[in-house]
Amino acid sequence: MGKYYGQLSLEERCKVAELQQAGHSLRQIAAALDRSPSSVCRELKRNRGAQVGYKPVHAQEQGAVVALDAAADAAESGAAATAAMKPRLGRASYLGDRAIGIQDGGAAAVAIWMRALSQCFRD
Repeated sequence: MGKYYGQLSLEERCKVAELQQAGHSLRQIAAALDRSPSSVCRELKRNRGAQVGYKPVHAQEQGAVVALDAAADAAESGAAATAAMKPRLGRASYLGDRAIGIQDGGAAAVAIWMRALSQCFRD
């Protein structure tokens, strides 16, 4: 049993699908990947389709969606935090203290883009 605790890569997920279709047991698949059997079991349960079975590409995309959601959340909280900051560079620096209480336009735009990107992958 391996000591690696990160997410499965696309290559590992494809290997899981290949070994499962070949009729290997969970323990044999886990040994081939140097992962714990419980990790392989969770992977298969989490990403199993009703008609097709385990889909490694779908599993990989779901990991990307989670990462994009986290990035969008961070961008939104970062944009909200700019309202309390006094601008030091760019056009808003000329406003000085008058800009406090107003979100930075660029940060707000990036937050909107990140949220739209995560929604695009979710749909």
